[in-house]
Amino acid sequence: MTDEKKKKDEPLEIRWQSDGAGAAICGLVSVICLLTVIAQFIIAVLRCLSGIGPDFPVIGTAMAAAIISTGLASELKYKRIKMEKQKISFSAHFIWSMLGKPSRKWNDIGALALQEDDGELQPTTENENRLMVFHFASGGTAHVPLKELNVQDLETLFRASKRWGSTAIMAPELIELRRKLVAGQNPKLAISLTTLWEQELQLHFATSTFVPLSTGTQLHQNRFRVIAQIQAGGLSAIYLARNHEGRKLILKELVLHKSDEASMQKAKELFTREAGFLVKLKHPQIARVHDHFIENNRDYLVLDYIPGQSLRQLVTRDGPQSEDKVLEWAHGIAGILLYLHGQDPAIIHRDLTPENLVLGEDNLIHLIDFGAANEYAATATGTLIGKQAYIAPEQFRGKAEPASDIYALGATLHFLLTGEDPEALSVSHPATLRPTVSQQVDKFVASLTSIDLAGRPKNCLEVISKIASLRATERGAIISLGNKK
Repeated sequence: MTDEKKKKDEPLEIRWQSDGAGAAICGLVSVICLLTVIAQFIIAVLRCLSGIGPDFPVIGTAMAAAIISTGLASELKYKRIKMEKQKISFSAHFIWSMLGKPSRKWNDIGALALQEDDGELQPTTENENRLMVFHFASGGTAHVPLKELNVQDLETLFRASKRWGSTAIMAPELIELRRKLVAGQNPKLAISLTTLWEQELQLHFATSTFVPLSTGTQLHQNRFRVIAQIQAGGLSAIYLARNHEGRKLILKELVLHKSDEASMQKAKELFTREAGFLVKLKHPQIARVHDHFIENNRDYLVLDYIPGQSLRQLVTRDGPQSEDKVLEWAHGIAGILLYLHGQDPAIIHRDLTPENLVLGEDNLIHLIDFGAANEYAATATGTLIGKQAYIAPEQFRGKAEPASDIYALGATLHFLLTGEDPEALSVSHPATLRPTVSQQVDKFVASLTSIDLAGRPKNCLEVISKIASLRATERGAIISLGNKK
């Protein structure tokens, strides 16, 4: 391991002085125990002088209590956060809010948010009363007061979060705060450390007059509370939220600009109908839609929150993936599409991209978003919704069908194999960008992204069969090479 690699993996720690209450209590207990020890020694001397032996168990207990309480007083004097490659650990002060588990793996951090002491976030408020909140997927939170951290402490937190906790959702308010704090000292550094997060927030959306909900907003008769904004812009936003039972969920929001009444009504009917279909879906690799509702002229889908890393995040961090891994994931994605297309009527996703596919903690691919809101928006505004590089030609013309999702699957495989988005409205050949991609896999991806519908597999069963054949061929080649050795 190189010195640079060792330095990169070195643990990081920040600490700040606690409010003193815990340390003061332990200190008081320590003094009482110490006085008890002294008193016991005096009693022991008097007992010896009177011919009665000293009570060693009592003395020993008092001494142990004094040592433990002194140690606790020292420990509670400072609050600490220690960040290592495999985990992030908080001092004993956080044990209650973290449900008795002050040490967590990085992928357990569901979101990092910014809020006030009273739970609301005011844009003009200074850092005096603001908290950085760690929300953990397995339950519990950790509240870190910003007034106790200096710029270097915040920089350490952000650096560790980027290096080891890239799956966590970073609230835009927190990103903006970090930029303001650091840019004044070193603008170039501020840009380099936030670029990845900013890209993730802006992948789907363009600038518009749409104003997303603020952290702390209550929805649907206070059934849901917004924890953090994940993505926002254009015509929609996605939020991490918590329901009245404390469970974390995803809210997908759509706000339409004024259009003619007939188009708006048709779009709302379409959204309600398709949302009703989605609520009925039950598949272990699809984020379940639990509800849909309209509030303040904004339409919402309520989906499962699935901890994990999107395929775009994974490729951005680790680079192009191996053929074997990509084919394994492709098999899972095709299985999901087979389920959707098999519904009556068939559900066409319309927006299958690396952002909407998450590698979960179970190492399976999960679909976390649906195209219902996108078709709804397109119907009301006449605007094509989606990422162009992943949209099939017929969908571009407004005539999406199941084969359109197969095209998007091929475009996604191109990205996974090369680390680059494919060229829009074209046949994808990943081997052109990455010569190590085999001819068979390159030809398969090209067939999935055929401009002509007749050139694509007829359905997802055919896709799954071809993937199985390719995986068998690849395994056979590996065995053959092993025998030659």
